Amino acid sequence: EESLQQVGMRAKRLNLPEAELEMLRRDGDALKKCKCLILETHPSVFSEMGSSIEEAEALISAAGLKIVAREQDVLVAILG
Repeated sequence: EESLQQVGMRAKRLNLPEAELEMLRRDGDALKKCKCLILETHPSVFSEMGSSIEEAEALISAAGLKIVAREQDVLVAILG
């Protein structure tokens, strides 16, 4: 399993059911290099993991990304 850092991504679309949150937790430094993030969230999975969409949003913000759009369970964040 590659991290964002290993693949050198500047933009990343995440759709890894049950793994998005873990990737956000693990690859915060690599996320800081992204210009755009498209994330399909899975609130019920986050809840089963003892977390929530709010934790994902906080991790995204901590990486310097701003959430600029949402539609259903998909959010878009850009650098800035």
